[in-house]
This record gives sequence, C-alpha cells and structure tokens, in this order.
Amino acid sequence: MKYVLRLVLLLGLFGTPLTAAAANGPSPAPSAPGSVLQADHFAVDVGGVVFPQDAQVMRAAGVQLARYSLLWATVQPTNGAAYDWRIIDNSLRALAAEQIDVMIILAGNPSWAASSANSGPDGPVDLVSPEVYYNFVQAAVQRYSSTAYTVRGWEIYNEVDRVSAWGHRAAGYVQLLQRDSTIIKSVMPNAFVVMAGLGYDNFTDQCLPNGQCGPFVRSFLADFLAAGGAAYTDAINFHHYNNSAWPSLDAVVQSIRTTMQAAGAQNPLIWTETGAPSAAGPPYNGGEQMQAAYVVEAYAKALSLGISTVAWFPLHDFTSAEYWYFQYHGLVKADYTPKPALASYTTAARYLGTATALRALRPDEFTGPNPAEGYSFALAGGTGLLVAWSTGQSNLTLPASVVTDVRDMYDNLRPYTVSGGQATIALDPAPVYIKLRTPARFGDVSFNDYFYTPVEYLVTHGAVSGYSDGTYRPGNQATRGQISKMVSLAMGWPVDNSAPQAFADVLPGSTFYGVIGAAYAHGIISGYDCGQTAGEPCDAQHRPYFRPANNVTRGQLSKMLVRAKGWAEVPPTSGVQSFTDVPPTYPFYGVIEAAVAHGVVSGYSDRTFRPGNQATRGQLAKMIYVAVTQP
Repeated sequence: MKYVLRLVLLLGLFGTPLTAAAANGPSPAPSAPGSVLQADHFAVDVGGVVFPQDAQVMRAAGVQLARYSLLWATVQPTNGAAYDWRIIDNSLRALAAEQIDVMIILAGNPSWAASSANSGPDGPVDLVSPEVYYNFVQAAVQRYSSTAYTVRGWEIYNEVDRVSAWGHRAAGYVQLLQRDSTIIKSVMPNAFVVMAGLGYDNFTDQCLPNGQCGPFVRSFLADFLAAGGAAYTDAINFHHYNNSAWPSLDAVVQSIRTTMQAAGAQNPLIWTETGAPSAAGPPYNGGEQMQAAYVVEAYAKALSLGISTVAWFPLHDFTSAEYWYFQYHGLVKADYTPKPALASYTTAARYLGTATALRALRPDEFTGPNPAEGYSFALAGGTGLLVAWSTGQSNLTLPASVVTDVRDMYDNLRPYTVSGGQATIALDPAPVYIKLRTPARFGDVSFNDYFYTPVEYLVTHGAVSGYSDGTYRPGNQATRGQISKMVSLAMGWPVDNSAPQAFADVLPGSTFYGVIGAAYAHGIISGYDCGQTAGEPCDAQHRPYFRPANNVTRGQLSKMLVRAKGWAEVPPTSGVQSFTDVPPTYPFYGVIEAAVAHGVVSGYSDRTFRPGNQATRGQLAKMIYVAVTQP
C-alpha cells in the first residue's frame, strides 16, 4: 500500500474519532514466544487506524495477522515534540481485544526529518541526525513490547525499492535494517523483523510510449542481498497484485528465488500486499465475483508455493484521487457493508488457515476443453482438501469413495455427479473446495494404487517423504540407507545421532547415520567385512562396511522386516514352499516364508518371488506398512 493511502486511513476515514488514551502506555514486558511467520497465513493490511468494529470484522473473517502502519510523522509531527501514541495505542488495543497478531510497519518519516526530494517518508533520514530516528524506533519497540498488545513482528519501511526511497541505495538500507533489528530483538528477542515489502513491479526499465517509467528499481533485491541484507530479515517480503505486469504469481516467486539462490539466501517468503478490485468495467475491469475468486486463488497458490504469510490490501474501500485504482480493493465497503470477497476470505481462512500445502495438481489430472488449476492440502485429523478452478469448463474426476463433499467459495454445498464409482466435479472460474477422506499427497500415487494407504501411513509417521516436484516415484528403487530410515521410523525406534560409529562408511553427521544406527542396534541389518572388496580397507577398529547407497532386494527387505517384528523364521524342514524360486535351501527361505505367513509379501502369478529383484518404493511401502501395523 502506498504512503498516501496510509495517511488517508490514519485520518480516520472509516469511523468516529478515537477516544484519547493516556500518553504513557503500559510498562514494557517480554514479547510472547514464537514467530508468527509460519503460523499466521491469513493477514490483512489495516492502515494506521483500527476501530473495534474493524477488529471484530477481521476476527470473524479468520484474519490471523494485521499489518499495521505506525507512522513517525503521526507520533511526532514536529521536531522535538513529545511522542503522541494515542492513535496507535487505541488501534493496537482493538486488535489485542480480538486476539489478532500484529506486524507493525515502522514508516512515514516526518517532513522535518527527511527531505521529500531526496528520501521522503520511506527513505533515508537526511535533515536530522539518524539517532533521532533510532530513538523513535527504540521508544516504539519498548512501548509495544508490552503483553497488553499482540505485536509479534516489525517491518522496516514500505516499498523501499522505489527510486525516491532507497532504490539505488540498498547498502544504506541494509545498514539501517541491521540497526533496527538489533534494537528490536534486544527488547523483543522472539519477535520477527522483516525488510520492507518490495514493489517488485513497474520497474524503472518499464516505460510507456509517452516516456513515463516505473518507480521501482529492478536490481534492488540483488543489491540488498549482495550487501548482506538476508542476515537481518526473517523473510524476503514482496508485493504483487492481480493487475501486475508479471504473467503469474509463479513468475514473481521464481524471479525472487532465482535472485536469492544466486546470493545464497534461504529466507522464507512473505507476500504483504495483494488484492483485486470489486468494481466492474473500465478502468477497473474487476467485479465482485472476480474479486472473491481471486481471494481463493491467491491464498491457495501462495501456500502451495511455500509463501508463509499473505496480506490482503486493504480491509476497507477508501477514496483517493492519486491511488484511485486501489480504492475498491477492500473486503468490505467504507460503511462496513460486506462484499462477497469477505465471505470468500472467511471460507478460505477456515479451510486453509491451518492447512498443510502438499502439491499443485498436474494438468493431466483434469479433463475438458479449458485449462484448469488446483492445489492439494492436508487438513487436521488426516483428511484432505483440493482447491480447484478452471478458465472455462473443465472436470476433475476422483474415486467417489474418497470424496466427502464439494463446497463453493462461500462454503455452500455444490453438487457433483457419481457414476461407476467415480465422482466428477465440474469446474469453472469460481474456485471450489473438494473435501477428501485422505489427502491427495503425491501426483504419482493414485487413490486406486495398492500402495496408496501404505504410503500415506508412512508419510504421516515421518518414515517416508516425497520429492520437491510433488511426486513419490513409487517405481524407483530404494537404497539400504533409505530402507533403514523407513523401517526405523515406522517402528518408532529412537534415533541416536550421537551413538558410536558402527560402519566404516557411515560417518557421524551423515544423512542416515542415526537411523542406520537404530536399525543396527535392533539387529535387522549387518555389514560387509572390511578388506574383502577393493575400496573398502580396514580402519583401526576393523569396522564393517554398510554400503548405504546400494539398492535393497526383496529378499533382504523380507529379512529386515521379520527381524524388526521379532517373528520366528520358518525352518527348512517345515515342508512349506510358497515359491518355486525360494526352496528350503535358499539363504532367505526362513524369513521369506515368515513374511508370507504374516501377509507381508506375496509372489507373482507364475509362483515366483524373485528374491534377488530390487524392491521399489511402492512395494516396500506396502511391505513395511503391513508389517508395522501387525501385533
């Protein structure tokens, strides 16, 4: 949100004048523990004045975090004047009364401290000593660290990549951020501190035919990171709207992460301004239903992309000649009349506020003539949720047994068809929520696959995980290190990463050190004698080699599972032979027959077991699941 708009909101456009509060606030106290960066997905930008009715609307809508503007120019309008915190006190108390977390934006330099031509309200302080600014920061943090408030984080200025702010002075901004972070965390050690939200669009190299160019410096983020800025921000912070010149949110995020990767930065991302207009027709080209749909799309996409917090701008409509395009972006009208977007936001917050993003649906999971988009989430209690929509008419077909119901973006039941055991959900530009009995976790693990339930069980117990592209790759083979992890964690064995080294080629600190040690301690694995193979010399302790990168065979896996469960091996004299290629003389005969007896393994249609074949991730998931869920 632009600085002028923050002043408009601060002047109390949306309510009656505030009751004056005492100039002296509550005494400081340590902040509540924990960062809200990962917990507060649903945020709203509230400007500089919050009335109780605002906070009540936010609470009812499921808002978890308020992005609040604390303007120095309002607190100290004249040089040397006593700080006047009354507006801020009342606003933050209203939010605290509704238990809404707050991220304060420290912004709005007064004109007596920063020249408008050289720095402005969000640029360098150049008319007085910078210490005057830092004194203000210290006072603000001391005051709002009190447990009477719900302040959890601090953002330092807004859209500093603007030419008129810090656009070509990124190193200077990093120095300021470092000093502010030191001040804040000395008072509130558990608070988060983030860089200003970057405009990150409408760059200076993007010009209209009339020669007018954008105000934001494209290289600011790279310059910020090159100056060491990643060390002083708990997240990389950006803005993006539905009218952006970027083709998609994915393109924005890819650009930011590419820049971060080049600088070696690994900070999480937060998206602190987004929105869409409810006004239809030119010049807005929006609409109430389009705005409501964009709410769902923005939050579903962002969470799927790993963006921890998204803030809608603004809560209210407003009037502004300069920033006219944004004046109908509110979730409610200026008189508090709710828009459809408020109901859409409320539904999204209810379903996605505590959801775990799993993956984006693949294009081939949809049918129909139009492109469709969807995202999969896991909900509390082990259930699943799909959020999906289409540019026109498309369909999503799932086993009817896993679909519990379908809801529109306002949480109303939406009909779907069932035929031949399959549920077909019709999609259009209005997003829908598809509730599932279990999550659609991996793009290559269908609900109908024999290993679906085993994979889901092992994931929820931390024994297996997928790949970054949202796949499980059930046909891939598993290594001895991987299977040690899967069995140890599925069995619930304690993992001791400080245990003595058992194998010459499994070093302390290596990926599978603890789980291999747990498997070894429980007698389900053994190694290969040192000195018997080239490249495996004996160390001083003559420790064996484990060869953790070698693949696991079906016979070896049977042995590991039988020993893990403590089942008795079938003796060669039993007279039992389930498979033509596993006679009583075969080394793994006893464990394979024991695994068969407990229903853990089965053979092929030609009565072979193929014990030397390497086990796939799908096969081993089923075998481990069947074994660990038995007495």
